[in-house]
Amino acid sequence: MTIRYPDRVAQESIGVRIGLLYDLQASWLEPRFARHGLSFTTFQLLAAVQSAGKSASQVEIARRLGISAATLSEAVFALVKKGWIQQSASATDRRVKVLSLTTPATKVLKAALKEVDQFEVLVQRALSEADINRLAKLMDAVAKEVEQEFSTGESSR
Repeated sequence: MTIRYPDRVAQESIGVRIGLLYDLQASWLEPRFARHGLSFTTFQLLAAVQSAGKSASQVEIARRLGISAATLSEAVFALVKKGWIQQSASATDRRVKVLSLTTPATKVLKAALKEVDQFEVLVQRALSEADINRLAKLMDAVAKEVEQEFSTGESSR
């Protein structure tokens, strides 16, 4: 596959490279997830629910995924119907909907994460151990900066 950058974006653009890797990851994983009855977007939703913990509200999951609560509501409805997500009222505020994974969803997610591990192996084949460590530190620094900006609206610099 040839890497093609949009004409109006500098080839040095980190964001373009991140987007390209995201697209490649999604394209590589999609057929593998399909074997488990899962799409890439459903995987993202299930992973977000799992990583958010037991008291994650539907609004919080939508924020994590960068989508509206209304958009998430449609996906949640379908996954509740499929038996993969449980939706319940929060113990502290009955108006708040809390999401959790069912046992079948946890099993599907576990299988999907094995596919993600295989993609990780593929990515790491292109790099030396030193490059992997350096890249991880650089990506952590970028993530920290973006999270800081996202949560406070202020840069750390």
